[in-house]
Amino acid sequence: MCIRDRALGYYQKLEGIKPNNQRVLINMAVCYEQINQVTEALKVYEKLHKTYNADKTIGVNYAILLFKQSKYTGARDVVQGLLKSFPGDPELLTNLNVILSKIEGSENQIMKNYEQIRRQHPEGIKSLYNYACFLAQNNKKEEALEAYQQVCEKCEDNSVKMMCLVSCGVIYEEMEQYGDCLLYTSPSPRDRQKSRMPSSA
Repeated sequence: MCIRDRALGYYQKLEGIKPNNQRVLINMAVCYEQINQVTEALKVYEKLHKTYNADKTIGVNYAILLFKQSKYTGARDVVQGLLKSFPGDPELLTNLNVILSKIEGSENQIMKNYEQIRRQHPEGIKSLYNYACFLAQNNKKEEALEAYQQVCEKCEDNSVKMMCLVSCGVIYEEMEQYGDCLLYTSPSPRDRQKSRMPSSA
């Protein structure tokens, strides 16, 4: 018997002694995941979520596991329930958008969620980048270009800047604006004509 199986047996005994104990149930769920007993892990997470329905970490982990099993509507319902306790939470809204991207006909709600994140957290680079990607994927090229450019101007991570510049180049190529595609340069407006690469500083 491997160590994970022994650990699971230990937590199962503890659960009989301390029913609904949060730490015991979380460890049980993790053990089930690690030995690929996903159905059992989901049952434990469901029990946890019902008992501690306002616990953000438990809810997010439950939603992630549902998402991994392609149970998208279930994952959506969990995150939407959490948003009642944490209205406007950018992490939850971002997670919700990832889930909604798998549910047909959710484009308008995704857009509203991103707009809400941007209003409440205008300096959030990650959400802005995800928003730009969403716009690009939905063929909103001009809006995507603007969002990618904003990321480049705000972000200090050169790897992220590089991804944005490449994405802008691809969009310009799709728009058959080959001059912009070739000449699109650094994220800084003042030196946009000097270099096609972001600064290494």
